[in-house]
Amino acid sequence: MKKSFILSIFLLLLIINTTNAESPTAQFLLVGQGARETAIGYAAVASCFNYSAPFWNPAASSFLKNAEVGFNLSQFPGEVASGYAAFVYPLKKFAFGGRIITESTKVTAYDANGTRTGSDLEVSNSNFSLNLSYKLFDSLSIGASLGSLTMNLADRKANAGNVSLGSIFIKNRIVLGFTVANLGGSLKFSDITEKQPQLYRIGLAYRFLEKKNLLAAISVENVPDDKNAGVRGLGIEYSLNQYLALRLGQKNVEDGTPSITAGVGISYNNLKLDYSVNQSGKELPDINVHRVGLSYKFGTLEGTPARTVTVISKPQRQPGEIINIAVADFAGKNVSQADASIVADFLRTELVNTGVYNVIEKANMEKILAEAAFQQSGCTTSECAVQIGKLLNVKQMIVGNLSKLMDTYYITANLVEVETSKIIASFDQEAMSAKELKTACKVLARKFAQ
Repeated sequence: MKKSFILSIFLLLLIINTTNAESPTAQFLLVGQGARETAIGYAAVASCFNYSAPFWNPAASSFLKNAEVGFNLSQFPGEVASGYAAFVYPLKKFAFGGRIITESTKVTAYDANGTRTGSDLEVSNSNFSLNLSYKLFDSLSIGASLGSLTMNLADRKANAGNVSLGSIFIKNRIVLGFTVANLGGSLKFSDITEKQPQLYRIGLAYRFLEKKNLLAAISVENVPDDKNAGVRGLGIEYSLNQYLALRLGQKNVEDGTPSITAGVGISYNNLKLDYSVNQSGKELPDINVHRVGLSYKFGTLEGTPARTVTVISKPQRQPGEIINIAVADFAGKNVSQADASIVADFLRTELVNTGVYNVIEKANMEKILAEAAFQQSGCTTSECAVQIGKLLNVKQMIVGNLSKLMDTYYITANLVEVETSKIIASFDQEAMSAKELKTACKVLARKFAQ
């Protein structure tokens, strides 16, 4: 009975918090969302590039590669159920989305002697907001979440606006993030007015190893009106492969001892399942919080090649047949034209190494096109490829482009049959750094030679 009494008092103070005018209410807005993000010790303000972005840092939304929808569920002590759902849809410069946070429970009231008094106290809280993000530069974006906050505390009810602002900066492997959240007005109950828990988050994330599959992140969260609510987060995430990620972190709360967080992420195609466990602080020792999250990515950001392969009626090559082929200079998207041309050179070299193509040298190609007063720069369509192919007297042409999003390069190459004007094969390949571009071209050449 004594344990139930202590637990009930703790939940009342944590959720309602309307008896202490010095502390803000709506404490559920301080509970971290996202099984992945809570597994890395809440160090998420600079590493939330998924459906959790509207909560941790709305500016991160514009750096997403795909639209994403997801949710997570949490079960806290005292039968407190918490839920979070969100979606994000990125465009070229903008991103929009939305989120909803819910919390509900029933708290049994006890007197000082541990005797139950009256009926259970029903509590339900919710926060709904729309998210907007804009990329000012390729490395810097800003974002905002605008919405409403509702609290139902038995016979008391209050509403208020809820605003969060964020910014994020990316440079190579480094990410810096900053957020100020819960800027809306005060919540007015029947007999008291309470402030929202306005907070500031700042954090840094860095990717290690050649494949950038080891993430380390750190963040600091401060709640000016509640000195006991701040959080210091530290976490790491290691992606073993495209299917499995392991996470570990440490969360330090101002009024409690450090607690360990851990989790795992399992991905298959566009579907992802996340799980985390958070060790509770000194207020409720030996009681852990478990979270489960599920998300799905869909669509492809315009201008960003997907990791797909398309082959359309590719003619069978006769044994020993050597095909005359030429590679037009690639177009550059978010990269210099010089870089795009270098990648085209890489592909020419790798096609020669396959032994099944007779590749027209770049110098000879440029000479013939110059004599015909033909400008090949930016040639990415099959019609353009046919014109060049006829001038060069080749059977097939390769046209494509090189693009870059954040630190990842994407190569798209189309194989065009000059005689029929048809794209007979199309391949995409990613490179995690400039050093991997030559290897990516080698992979592409092998695919074309098959």
